Amino acid sequence: MFYPIELFIMATFVVHTVSVSQMRYRLPVMPFLILGFSWLVAKRFKFQSEKR
Repeated sequence: MFYPIELFIMATFVVHTVSVSQMRYRLPVMPFLILGFSWLVAKRFKFQSEKR
């Protein structure tokens, strides 16, 4: 099992690797990253609105 700090470091590394790498590696992955992050943001806002 991973500790939260290890997960944070690995996630930061993965996002940095994908977003800063060369365009030919980054271009096919970016639509999936955008969809994934927008889903996480929508899920977060939905959770906050249900708490109220």
